[in-house]
This record gives sequence, C-alpha cells and structure tokens, in this order.
Amino acid sequence: GIFIRGGAEHGLGIYISHVDDGSVAETNGLKPGDQIMEVNGITFYNILHSDAAKALKAQRIMVIKVKDIGKIPHSRIPVQQWQKSTTFPAPPSQASLATHSISGTTRRGNPIEDR
Repeated sequence: GIFIRGGAEHGLGIYISHVDDGSVAETNGLKPGDQIMEVNGITFYNILHSDAAKALKAQRIMVIKVKDIGKIPHSRIPVQQWQKSTTFPAPPSQASLATHSISGTTRRGNPIEDR
C-alpha cells in the first residue's frame, strides 16, 4: 500500500509519502516523492486530500500517472489563502508523466492507505 500527503487545501498536489515494502505499489515502481497526477482518468492536479484518498481506495485495479519529483514538499500556502482563492495554475505537460498499472492487494488486504 501507499500513504499520501498534500492536497489542494495545502496548495499542493498529491504525493506518495510512503510505500510499503513488498507491496503491489512497490513492485510496480511507485516510490516516495512521486506526485500522483491521475488515477483511472481522474485528475489529481487540484484535488482535496480527502477526495484523493477516497478515489484511491475506491478501486482495486488502477492506472496511475505519476511525476517523479523525488521529494515530498510541504504546504505552499496557508489554508486561509487557499479558501479565498478559486484559481489554480494550468496542469503540467503530459510529456513528463509516467504511467503505472497496478492491480492486486497488499498484505493487509487494502490496496491504498491514507496517512
């Protein structure tokens, strides 16, 4: 399984913060610091953390597009500023994205975990 961090409410995308050893996610090359850009056609560019967690937990078979960032960022903007803002920058180019197809369950029987 994986743990995620970030969300639009923090001025961030959704990032993988931890990958369980021996999990399907690890076997398929996901790693901490990967930014999740899309899951089964759902864009993660401006998604709330709770909505991202729900989307990840809803499917056992996933096609995940990630961008290798190599680090897990911290919040870029305070929550008060995010709540006032309704505009977001354009999504990044599709050229820099990798796609991973993942199916199966983890040792715990849950494909994704939220932290």
